[in-house]
Amino acid sequence: MTIKSKQKLVELIASLAWFGGYLLYAFSGNAPEVDNLRGWATALLIAVVISVGVLLIASAGFNNIASTVMIAREKAHGKEDISVIKTRVKNAFAENETDKAITAKANSMTLGCIAIGVGVSLVAMALGANAVLGLHIILCFSCCIGVAVGCIYSIAICEKKRKEENRK
Repeated sequence: MTIKSKQKLVELIASLAWFGGYLLYAFSGNAPEVDNLRGWATALLIAVVISVGVLLIASAGFNNIASTVMIAREKAHGKEDISVIKTRVKNAFAENETDKAITAKANSMTLGCIAIGVGVSLVAMALGANAVLGLHIILCFSCCIGVAVGCIYSIAICEKKRKEENRK
């Protein structure tokens, strides 16, 4: 697996773990009443802030751990020149034009899921569903399905690209 694929896998796992935690809260006795829109809006706002924090911590943690492992491997193979090692680590995390295109496509897929979530939420509320249900639908499509689709797409394309490069 490429470093980019591993990075997206960590992002996917962190997002799914956060969403699982959110679901546990939503169905627990500590959650606001179903008709308490203000309580749910506050809970969702806090949940979104936590999700951003979780993703930032997971990404930074992964980058630090991966860099440390790469440096240790290089030293274990007898490569002592730290400037060469730092260059290799830097190159492993560098984004080329293909990586940027993959990221842009994954982001557009994520945004598409968010748009679908907002649309489904509005339709549900227009048909008489509770506004809190609408908020949950938006959260589900944006924070869970959207991120998962974007991460899975990135992993699949990065791995396909790696296999093509290995054939050359």
